Amino acid sequence: MREELKECRTEPIDQVKPVVLDEKRPERTVNIGLDMDPSFMAQLENCLREHKDIFAWCPADMPGIDPKVACHRLGVNPDAVPVRQKVRHFGAERTVAIEEEVAKLKEAGFIQEITFSEWLSNVVMVKKANGKWRI
Repeated sequence: MREELKECRTEPIDQVKPVVLDEKRPERTVNIGLDMDPSFMAQLENCLREHKDIFAWCPADMPGIDPKVACHRLGVNPDAVPVRQKVRHFGAERTVAIEEEVAKLKEAGFIQEITFSEWLSNVVMVKKANGKWRI
């Protein structure tokens, strides 16, 4: 199945050039195609740099939607009885990956710490092709 997924991945048609949008933050880059007029390429680079503040580089850069407009709730039956999963212990490599991902999600405001939750499940981890863990 992994081979099928590799076949589905797309690659750029042309050669691309990474463009650093902010010299103070060199990790923030975009790729543009090299198959264009050099004067247009320069205009495009200038436009991208001029409007670098509209790009979202991390979840914290994306403002939330006012709950008056939209709000998400889980459709949980109030009469349902939680099923407790057996606590799983992970190896050192997996534990580090879990801690890093949880820290990122907490920093972005996507999750918050709670205690004594009845609705709790174990983390599901999948090793990616590059050796990192997907959680």
